[in-house]
Amino acid sequence: MLEALSDLLLQDALAIEDTFGRAFALNEIVDRLIAAGRHAQALQVAQTIEDTFVRDCSLCELMLRYAEAGQYDQALQIAPTLTDPSVQTHSLSEVALKYAAAQRCAPAAALSAIAGRYAAWQQYAWALQVSQLIDAGPAQAQALRQIAGQAAAAAHHEQVLQILSQIESAELRDCALADLAAQASKADQAAWALQLVEAMADPASQTQALAELANHNAAAGHYSQALQCVQAIAAAAPRDTAAQQLIHCALNAGHFEQGLRAIQLVQDAEQKATALQATAQRILEAIGWEAAHPIAQMIDAVECRDSILQPIASRALAEGHWHQALQIAQDVQDVARRDSTLQQVVTRALEACSWDRAFQVTQHIHNASIRTWALTEIAFKAAAAGHSNQALQVAKLIEQNLSDARASAELVVKYAATGQYDRAIEIAHLIEDGPSKAHALAELTLKLAAAGHYCRALQVAQTVQEPSSKASMLAEVARRLAWLGALSR
Repeated sequence: MLEALSDLLLQDALAIEDTFGRAFALNEIVDRLIAAGRHAQALQVAQTIEDTFVRDCSLCELMLRYAEAGQYDQALQIAPTLTDPSVQTHSLSEVALKYAAAQRCAPAAALSAIAGRYAAWQQYAWALQVSQLIDAGPAQAQALRQIAGQAAAAAHHEQVLQILSQIESAELRDCALADLAAQASKADQAAWALQLVEAMADPASQTQALAELANHNAAAGHYSQALQCVQAIAAAAPRDTAAQQLIHCALNAGHFEQGLRAIQLVQDAEQKATALQATAQRILEAIGWEAAHPIAQMIDAVECRDSILQPIASRALAEGHWHQALQIAQDVQDVARRDSTLQQVVTRALEACSWDRAFQVTQHIHNASIRTWALTEIAFKAAAAGHSNQALQVAKLIEQNLSDARASAELVVKYAATGQYDRAIEIAHLIEDGPSKAHALAELTLKLAAAGHYCRALQVAQTVQEPSSKASMLAEVARRLAWLGALSR
């Protein structure tokens, strides 16, 4: 009966020629239908009203009735059909109040929930409009963050950045960007995560977020993406730190090429040298000396390079690559390390009864004591193997070296005795044989002390390498000084 009456009234209303009169007649029908609880039919009638003001009033009333009935989705779907912005704002605010009363929550929470409904329908413009009704601050930022999260979940990336740009606080906006970037990274959306981080305003927060992204990607084995994150860090020190973490992760996983790519991003020379040394060591252990050697040659720092060249040479030697081991050993800059490595080469050559090779290597040893030891070993081994001629030749060379050293030591003593101390010191430091050199310096120290040149005597004594000889000379100078002090009293 009511439906038939409504149809008749609608026909009569539509027959009215005056636009304003027809609008009021239709509005009256809408009111009757709302009162009867027939909201869907009321909506149909309201949408036929041509006058925008009257239509907005009817639709606004219908929104509120839907809200009172707990049908919030239906109420919210009407809002986009309203023409007047002020009516839209008023209607949404009223719906939010009714939602807050029903859910026993704050109006800001109600508006946030409404914004979330629009975002779920991918109506982001309306979600933003509702969020603007919330007072600026953390509550509004949280609502916008929620909307952005829904847009991100739907892969509407352009809308995400637009939504987050509405957060007034740069700190809160950066936090939202960082959280979404972390979520994107976990979802293997590396490019999108990087885009989010690059939109951050605070350099320190951006750096931290990029470092975290790099770590996550590296842990997941996504080294190319991790490298992109490290490269995006502007400040050198944090970039080096992030690169070091990436290098460590890559080396532990055996991805040496990726580790080397990360090393190229390190600017600090010391850190770079250490990283290259560690990489060369891992490659030496996992692959071999031939692969490790080129990496070692990339190291600029002498100490780091020498530290890894020594084990590389030892490995090459252990595998029987004599010539290569000798070449690598000669690249070692530190004399003591080089001599130690060459001593190993001599030992291996003697074990293989290769006297000529051992003798050849010995010529490259700088330390006279080690060289004499090597020559002595060659002579004994050659003699034991029946190579008497070779043993005799080496023995003569040893004798000649020692004879030259003793002659030089005697010359030092003669110069010191005649007061030519500068010349004596110069010759003493040219002596290579350890014992002969220690003897020359000891005699020179005593001559200087006896002549009253105590400061120079102490200086010469300090140059002695052998500990017991040095202690003996220093004690003698101290004894003379003490005796001189007693006389002065």
